[in-house]
Amino acid sequence: MSVEKNCYEVGPGDNYSRQWALAELQSGDPQRIGRALFYSAIGNSDWKWVQNTCLQFAENKDEHIQEMAVTSLGELARVNQVDLYTVIPVLIQKAKNKSALISGAAQNAIGDLRAFCIPQEYSRKQVLAAVSKDNVVDMVIGIYDMSRRDSDVNFALKTCLDLTRHQHFAVRETALSGIAEIISNHDFVNVVRPVIRKATGDSDAWVREKAQRVIGCIKTFHGIEI
Repeated sequence: MSVEKNCYEVGPGDNYSRQWALAELQSGDPQRIGRALFYSAIGNSDWKWVQNTCLQFAENKDEHIQEMAVTSLGELARVNQVDLYTVIPVLIQKAKNKSALISGAAQNAIGDLRAFCIPQEYSRKQVLAAVSKDNVVDMVIGIYDMSRRDSDVNFALKTCLDLTRHQHFAVRETALSGIAEIISNHDFVNVVRPVIRKATGDSDAWVREKAQRVIGCIKTFHGIEI
């Protein structure tokens, strides 16, 4: 069954309720299910229920339902919160899905979690502990946070550059995201050029795409072609 209309087009408006959402989720219609997931993410204050519901439908056989479940996890992170240790491993797995719809949604959702699930206080010590323990979940959040909030930009850049060689694709992608964040505010083009060039040939498509985005960032902010 295909989804003919974008699920954002028709929503419950101010009439959202869990009862409405449950009825839609039980309909068997991918469009109605996707709509219920999305509007639950932005309209239901019970984030744990929304998170668990999205995770359940993220395993549905229909790729459009999976896509909306994953997208809705990103929306939930934007407007409320999620359990990072539960959600990030699922999103990392979905980021490798053969379906471009699902993998793209997962990659965007991870970006949402990095942007909005920010610790109240930045701790370099905690980030470095995550790196030393090879904790992928903490690194996916912490490394990007370091690129934005560490007082020593040279240290943050070196850490990101070093992690572009990490064995896990999600950590390499996060490191490149951190480099893009630093490059947008500082001129380290000569330092990052060889690393970014190498990343364009990475074995993972998501990492290669992020390397191209960093190249675009350098051109936008510094007018330099790599």
